[in-house]
Amino acid sequence: MSAGWGPKTGRARVGLGLGVAPVRLAPVTVVVLAAMLVVGSVAASGCFLFRGGDQGSGGDEPQLPAGVVALDPASFTDPVLVAWADICRLVPGVHILPEFEPERTYLMVAYGERGTAGYEVITTVTSDGGSPPSFSFSGVLKAPDGPAATVLTYPAGVFVVSGRQTAIAEVTAVDENGDALVAEIPSPANLAFVPVSPLPGDTVTGTTLHIEGFARVFEATLQYALEDGHNVLAQGFTMADQGAPEWGRYSLDIEFAQPSSPGLTLRIFEYSMKDGSIVNEVVIPLTWGGQ
Repeated sequence: MSAGWGPKTGRARVGLGLGVAPVRLAPVTVVVLAAMLVVGSVAASGCFLFRGGDQGSGGDEPQLPAGVVALDPASFTDPVLVAWADICRLVPGVHILPEFEPERTYLMVAYGERGTAGYEVITTVTSDGGSPPSFSFSGVLKAPDGPAATVLTYPAGVFVVSGRQTAIAEVTAVDENGDALVAEIPSPANLAFVPVSPLPGDTVTGTTLHIEGFARVFEATLQYALEDGHNVLAQGFTMADQGAPEWGRYSLDIEFAQPSSPGLTLRIFEYSMKDGSIVNEVVIPLTWGGQ
């Protein structure tokens, strides 16, 4: 740990390695203005390393600010949290799940796919000391110091911020080259939807697509649309098994027309009860692999 820690500043070292199907996305500076703004997961297998903060193994490690805890997503047992971690780690960017539990906001800074093990995420967390406090996160991806195993990994820092009306003032991150973290697509999860299948970058064959995930929507009703960049191939609605404020699970097989191009986009959203506009939209890019 470097010097310069104050009573309201902490630094956590977090590394997350998971071997799953790759998603290749180019590096966008990420700034989050509040915990309620969603700019929006971790497989059961894999390796998660944490040193520092209030979960570190050494007693001499500085603490993170009160109200912030670094998490090991391998410890998640709630299926919604597991799904959130599994999908968001694939997509470079900042992912926030607000109001999942009363007064608790989950935050992930994900760096996407790397070809070797041994990466670490070093995150500095600062509190403004207000009441309620506002926190700022600054993440840096550290490459392995020496030779490392060749394996697909998805380094990320995961935190929970506790406290009523607590705000996340800013989140910034740079990769191992010092370049600002860039997300090419929106986060594939938000405060209303956590998809399980398909995931970003999946290949779809044939003309049937299975969609599944969790939704927290009014009257348990969610909308979907599958597009190929030129045409809407399928659209409609389905029901989750519970409506908001509870998380319900949805599952549906969609029959769709043959695409005119290999690039597909699945959109999952709900209509606003206020004006009928599309809200809480999740965008999942896919590839059509033919019949």
